[in-house]
Amino acid sequence: MLDSAAHDGLTILTRRSGSPMDCRHMAHIMSAERNRLDLFDHALRYRGVMELASAGCDDDEIASYSGHSSKDMIRKYAGQARKMMRAQQAWEKLQ
Repeated sequence: MLDSAAHDGLTILTRRSGSPMDCRHMAHIMSAERNRLDLFDHALRYRGVMELASAGCDDDEIASYSGHSSKDMIRKYAGQARKMMRAQQAWEKLQ
């Protein structure tokens, strides 16, 4: 936890020059990193849909949580999770 007492001259996030980093610069860094990692703005929403599908939620339940109005989008996002679940079930049947 950061100490809440004021510290003159102490900056936690700085630019390479040592000057304080502002919010705009940090947003630029984060955007560049998301692009580098090939992540999209909807990545968290997509991950949430995958988690709900993995938990066994149906399309209507997922739609009510994610806000998707198109069932096609839910099937697209949840499809990967459901495919992974079916693969795991198939593997367990072999054991």
